[in-house]
Amino acid sequence: MKNFWKVCALSVAIAAVAVGCGKDKPKGPGAEQAEKAGVGAGTGAGFAIFPASDNPVIVGMNFEDMRKSVIWKEMWPMAQAQMGDDLKKFEEQCGLGIESVKSVVFGGDAKQMDSGKGLVVSVSGDLPKDKVIACAKKAAEEEKEKLEVIEDGQFVQFKGEGESQWVHFSDGGVVFSPDSDKAYLQARVEGKEPVTANKEFMAQIEKVDTGGTMWAAVAGKEPLAGSDSPKGGYGSVRLDSGLKVDMTMAFASAEMATKTATETNQQMEGAKAMPQFAKFIEKVNVAAEGENVNVKVDLGEAEVKEILEMAKAQLPMLLGGGF
Repeated sequence: MKNFWKVCALSVAIAAVAVGCGKDKPKGPGAEQAEKAGVGAGTGAGFAIFPASDNPVIVGMNFEDMRKSVIWKEMWPMAQAQMGDDLKKFEEQCGLGIESVKSVVFGGDAKQMDSGKGLVVSVSGDLPKDKVIACAKKAAEEEKEKLEVIEDGQFVQFKGEGESQWVHFSDGGVVFSPDSDKAYLQARVEGKEPVTANKEFMAQIEKVDTGGTMWAAVAGKEPLAGSDSPKGGYGSVRLDSGLKVDMTMAFASAEMATKTATETNQQMEGAKAMPQFAKFIEKVNVAAEGENVNVKVDLGEAEVKEILEMAKAQLPMLLGGGF
């Protein structure tokens, strides 16, 4: 059953094709940012698909942009080799592939991310319901597992042995919430009790480049992981020929922000003693501004390629035994 749900997760997470013309545009607070990121997967709910929370967090990944980057072009072939035939088999079996992914955005409560409780995932794209159902059935047959598919309008339940997953389909893509029932997913699609009511958090979202390759925003009422940790922050990463990072971390006080920036700069100075890292560290700027710490990185193509060469040696170990 474990392998079956791995394939089912792939069928949802990577089976996004070009965005359909008939999808509803996001509405409400942060609508422009939501449209850039593909949030809501055609529901029109935008950021309202994510639930209200004391510690809201939303993370976005633009795979369309990522695939154009030097990092992807260098590292993806190695990752494919590590995966072996599993990914190729999935693509042939379902007619879906990771190269068709446009964007994935997920969010929930920062302090519950490890458990996945309340997590909502939005995958943008024109995802045919019939095609995904057929893919899931093929996967179940391949794994010799039982699978019941229950359709209820735009909602579909994939029910296996002791496991169940509800998915909402639309012309714009899919929305799902791991280990949640239909009532919870329906509430999210309808935008009930949304994170958009949190004005502080939405003010952060407005500052984020949601069209970036990767982006995130989090707003906690208190430090998220210990008294000296940030209580929130926002930022984005752009991967083109190089690497650009623009990130802001929010602390409980200006004193803590200054302390963090000072210590970080001291550590970077120490790292410059290693010649292989010195020239890269020069391109990193860390500075305190009030209760915030701003981090900016600007690396060119040649620098990124040099870092990649060092990373390639570690990739097989990081990927472990494969997919």
